[in-house]
Amino acid sequence: MAHSDNCFELDTLVRFCRAYQRVQPLTIGELWAIAITLRVLLIENLNRLAAGIVLRMRQREWADNLADGWLADELAQAPHDDALRAFEGQTLPKTLGVQLFQRLRDRDPETVPALKWLHRTFAAQHTTADDVVHAEHLRQGAVNVSVRNIITSLRLISSVDWAKFFESVSLVDELLRERSSYRAFDFSTRDLYRHAIEDLSRRSRHTEIEVVHLALGRAQGAAERFGAHPADAQARHALEPGYYLVSDGRAGLERELAYRIPWSQRLARWTRAGGIGGYAGGIAVLSAVMVAALIYAAGVPGLNAVSAVIIVALALLAASDIGITVVNLWVNHFCHPKVLPGLELVDGVPTELRTIVAVPMLLTSKEDIHEHVRGLEVHYLGAQDGDIRFALLTDWVDSATETAPEDEELLELAAAGIATSGPSPMTLARSATGRALAGLLELADRRWRRADVMRWLATAPITTAGGVLVRPQPRK
Repeated sequence: MAHSDNCFELDTLVRFCRAYQRVQPLTIGELWAIAITLRVLLIENLNRLAAGIVLRMRQREWADNLADGWLADELAQAPHDDALRAFEGQTLPKTLGVQLFQRLRDRDPETVPALKWLHRTFAAQHTTADDVVHAEHLRQGAVNVSVRNIITSLRLISSVDWAKFFESVSLVDELLRERSSYRAFDFSTRDLYRHAIEDLSRRSRHTEIEVVHLALGRAQGAAERFGAHPADAQARHALEPGYYLVSDGRAGLERELAYRIPWSQRLARWTRAGGIGGYAGGIAVLSAVMVAALIYAAGVPGLNAVSAVIIVALALLAASDIGITVVNLWVNHFCHPKVLPGLELVDGVPTELRTIVAVPMLLTSKEDIHEHVRGLEVHYLGAQDGDIRFALLTDWVDSATETAPEDEELLELAAAGIATSGPSPMTLARSATGRALAGLLELADRRWRRADVMRWLATAPITTAGGVLVRPQPRK
């Protein structure tokens, strides 16, 4: 900013950051702080210029008041004026001198002695009145340009995509892009990786670049052990450096880095590891402790066994409510939702990642079926990029019998709705929508258990028949 008169240029900033990092790499936090640092610097420069403008305005007002008094009395003795004695032996402020000179320049120096005093003062400073006026005008023009540049730069800074700038100059991002599939992830996933790298570096003796090298080295070692395309899912996960940054492989990387785990993180990990058993156990322990403390404080009542059991049961019921509240507060404090890694898919879903979106519904009524079929088409129109298909995942409503009289009619209506597009008779198979709306997935009938049906849905292969997706019927 000092070398460009507060003029912001993104290309210049990018080149400067890259050149600087050839000598001293910047951390992730330092790169993110560039935007706010530039804003603070520009505002500080604007504050400095504004303070100078206010000071010079006051000096001009002072000069106008002095000139008005001298012009009102042509016999004023300016050199002996108390207001000017403060400048004897010091440099006269240029703004004050210029304003006085502009007010008195048309007067006769013999009648207005202050004009003679001004010329003598300028001569003592080895300059002339004309030079001082010229220099003051140049300074005012430079201040105006600087203020204009600051306002323009602040607007440009607000319009810059700083996430894109960060990823273009970050050495961590550059290294991950070159040696992994980091480029294919969405911004949330890339930011998740960066936060993990920051945390690992901050609580160890390794730099962020060293942390990335270690994670990439572990992924490369896994590729050498398991091959480029292992059949095992866990082995495939080990090929990605994110497995060691944000997933199950982080524990091994932490040991290699001598990572110092803070107590808050230890408690959070213990809480998550406890699961539902730890949740229920915590409530039970708190409830028992509170009841025991209450009984100890109140003393042993002189009641029979039945009455004592009833009182303890009622006390446990009341204490469990407090225990649930305390455990919920604990869990909410230490267990936060995690961002699941995802792909950016800028060009849509590729063929190797082709996807089907199954919208579940119950075959309840004709109106409900029409609404779901039209909603399925709306879903398709909102996501037409790539190899993605849509289907209705249907089920019957519960019934006391295996079949109901309206089952076949509702099923045929749903199938007919998939086969046509809106009110027109044109079939979906011949339309653009039909090439993406895959068809109707029919669940088994009411004789099969829900668990068997869901297992069948998860494992049975999907095939096509006449443009409609079907599954092989499950064994009864």
